[in-house]
Amino acid sequence: MNEKTAASPSAAPSVSQLFDRAVTLQRETKLDEAERLYLQFLRRAPDYPHAWTNLGALLRSRGLYPQSIAAHRRALRLSPGLGSARRNLANALADHGCFEEAERRRRELHETEPEDLAILRDLCAALRGLGRDDEVIALIDAAEARLPDLGECLLQRALSHLMKGNYRQGFADYEIRHAGNEVNLPKNAPWPRWSGEGLRGRSVLVLPEQGFGDEILASRFLPGLKALGAEVTMLVKPPLRRLLADIEGLDQMIETARQSQRFDFYTPNMSLPGGRPPPLPRLAIPDDSRSRARALVAPFASRFRIGVVWTGSVTYRANNRRSTGPESFLGLASAPWVQLFSLYKGLAHEAFLKSGMAGLIVTPAAMTATSPTAPH
Repeated sequence: MNEKTAASPSAAPSVSQLFDRAVTLQRETKLDEAERLYLQFLRRAPDYPHAWTNLGALLRSRGLYPQSIAAHRRALRLSPGLGSARRNLANALADHGCFEEAERRRRELHETEPEDLAILRDLCAALRGLGRDDEVIALIDAAEARLPDLGECLLQRALSHLMKGNYRQGFADYEIRHAGNEVNLPKNAPWPRWSGEGLRGRSVLVLPEQGFGDEILASRFLPGLKALGAEVTMLVKPPLRRLLADIEGLDQMIETARQSQRFDFYTPNMSLPGGRPPPLPRLAIPDDSRSRARALVAPFASRFRIGVVWTGSVTYRANNRRSTGPESFLGLASAPWVQLFSLYKGLAHEAFLKSGMAGLIVTPAAMTATSPTAPH
């Protein structure tokens, strides 16, 4: 967001105050009020580029990426050299998955300000979106040779190394993830964080730090932790407790950790990897779940049965880039020899029920009859 105010000799004080108030509200994340004032301002001063890019930043924060891109483009038509609009447009393009233009615009910014780590980080993120991991690694290696502290840029190199299967280098860089705002270490933890000390006869608490998939992934490293002589306790989120009930290397599973509990160390689960991943963990599928699944698919025994998921967690910032809508499966669902089954559970379930696809994709989450007509 640009902080410049609209005060100028030709601007009426009331117009300037309107803009300044919108900026204040946007900083306070009072987005509805801020948007209303920006729209009022732009009706009076439609050629003020700072208002357009501020509005674009607001729209981006609400996930309205095409509208955000249009607002930033208008700002740049009015002021092609406006730095805040150039950055804001590149960010909105990347969020919308337009990585080619985002990479081009971020490279232009990087060439102008090669020491700006935020620009370097964002350029590398766009390159990763294009699958150009070798370029990411080369860019950050070169920057590391001349700059003392690359901060969150190392996370981009970590992800590129991991994509290429360079696990040891990737996981080493991945420890920088705690330097940003996305993944936090526990506050006021009374136990020291494990950093490779000997574990023979000592206890370790493994804490989840990201989503369910990450917790399942990290569970494959528990046998290695146990092999070091540790007594291993893991905090497991309730939806995963039955699935991870028989995980090898785990001595105790808990739902909450109290400061009064004694452990010699704690570790975030995604700090356990260090090299090539060991074999997949043995997951426990409860008998009642197997029985329910068999009953669900039994009426469709003559069809080709496919489980589908169209969205991840809707609270994840980049969910729009990895997700679609249930209607995207309409063509497949229309094939007479196919039956789709929803594997999704979460906040977007109500939207699925209203999408018109609930009759074509069977969902275990809505098994009660909704039609008043009884079967004959």
